[in-house]
Amino acid sequence: MQVATGYVFHSGELALQKRDGTAETASRFNSYIKTEIDVVLGRNDFLHELRTVYLSTSDENGNLWVSEISGEPGFLHAQDPKTMTVKMSKAMVVPGDPVVENFQRSKDPRVGMISLSFEKTRRYRTNGTLSAFSRDGDLVVSVEEAFGNCPKYIQHRKFVGRRAKMGTETLSGKQLSPEAMAQIRNCNTFFLGTINKNGNSDVSHRGGYGGFIQAKSPREIEWPEYGGNGMFMSLGNLMNDRRASLLFVDHEKSGDILQVTGEAECEWGRTDVEGTGRVIKFKVKEYKLHLCASPYEWMFVEYSKYNVAHDRGKLMKAKSELFPLSVKLAQVDSANKSGSVRKMTFWGSTNIPFKPGQYISFNLKHPTGTLNRTWTLTRPPRNEGGDFQFEICVKRLENGTASTWMHDIDVLTYHEVSAIGGDLSPFIGLDELPKEILLVSAGIGITPAISILRGLEGQKDITVRFFHSERHEEDRCFADELLNAAERNENLRVILTVTDPEEPLEDGRIRGRINKGLLDRNMNFERSDCHAYLCGPGEFMSDVSCSLIELGIPSAQIHTEDFSF
Repeated sequence: MQVATGYVFHSGELALQKRDGTAETASRFNSYIKTEIDVVLGRNDFLHELRTVYLSTSDENGNLWVSEISGEPGFLHAQDPKTMTVKMSKAMVVPGDPVVENFQRSKDPRVGMISLSFEKTRRYRTNGTLSAFSRDGDLVVSVEEAFGNCPKYIQHRKFVGRRAKMGTETLSGKQLSPEAMAQIRNCNTFFLGTINKNGNSDVSHRGGYGGFIQAKSPREIEWPEYGGNGMFMSLGNLMNDRRASLLFVDHEKSGDILQVTGEAECEWGRTDVEGTGRVIKFKVKEYKLHLCASPYEWMFVEYSKYNVAHDRGKLMKAKSELFPLSVKLAQVDSANKSGSVRKMTFWGSTNIPFKPGQYISFNLKHPTGTLNRTWTLTRPPRNEGGDFQFEICVKRLENGTASTWMHDIDVLTYHEVSAIGGDLSPFIGLDELPKEILLVSAGIGITPAISILRGLEGQKDITVRFFHSERHEEDRCFADELLNAAERNENLRVILTVTDPEEPLEDGRIRGRINKGLLDRNMNFERSDCHAYLCGPGEFMSDVSCSLIELGIPSAQIHTEDFSF
């Protein structure tokens, strides 16, 4: 029996809940869907903090569009439990976005809204009917549905500030341009607009590792539909009405905003897609790409812990004839004094295409089943007598099923490499190597940093600063190699810190965390041209990134990868 909240699941939602076996779970979540905003629980305080809201509206031809409206904190508020207001006089609307025209001309007044905080990884959906609109006054929505969503798949970002330069150019067409396809290919976050059986508009959020959504052609977009709360609100809507819209925002770099309208349907039983058996196929009807249009710049901090692991960080499938690749574990050594990190050398018959800083993905035949895990290639594969040798370092984690198993397996055993991926590398995405490079890492995050440094060997005209933080010196990998490299290269400076407050320090070590002052004292070069590559836990990267921005390094030149596992 459904809870009397004012919301009743429609036939599309009920059919999919039954098909997926989530009807009981969905009925429990149904009690959270209200007919008014829970202002008394502090929801208005949450809304007041936000700088963006995402809306789904229909144009006069019935096409659905998802839009971004931005403003300083306070531009969005709930003046009472039944009313959501956007102060348009304080808001910024993307030039060329059809949302204003939709409010003024469309005969359909229904609006879907999602208010999302990247910093708190929280979101709140409010759907209703437009009751008032003035371009210089207020956008007022009479609320009919209001509910919070879980934090699944929301990537953690930090606010940087207003963009220095805004654009007004819009590209549009009936088929995706190469620029639009590239934005889709690189995104890890997008918004989906749908319409339910009763014609009410809704907008929801989707997230995953970069590359999880693909533009298969200029007319087709496809993505895996990962598990959510089991209510199947978006997919249930598509069961009854295929009209849909997508919104992509480049939050960190260009600020480009891509809107796409069309139709979508769900394909079930896809055994080729890990993490779910469902794939959404979206047929493009029209797109609008607004260049440099999002007014606020954000800094990526870390991926959501809920993201499906097999797609970690733009996991790229190479040529089908290369992977899966069978490799033999030939040698194991301890990579540090404590033995907590194991250096593992593998041999394979085929070379792996590789850029320093990238990682490879293993399909581990664990006794409990196949485990997919990724580890950095710490040096380029080497040809040894016709076989190719490569090296990874695996840290034993407490309660880590895969890492413990990797520490216990014997040499001369065979394993399967499934892919290579990752773009934390100065050798990817740049026309030429930067003249100044910062490599900043903590813990086992040192592995891509040492890989990049090894890749830069022989580049005597590049200034490198290598920072690494470890709680205990005995857990540090590659210390001798780093110090010897610094002695040979006058353009390389190595700064090693120990965070344990009582441990005796070895010569040349610094006590404490990597902070703004330490960074500043060792960055005696032109900072506006510097690229920084950060690897470690999310909080570490967030703190270091903020310090680097304050020290003059543009956020677009700060590259991160989360090594909290």
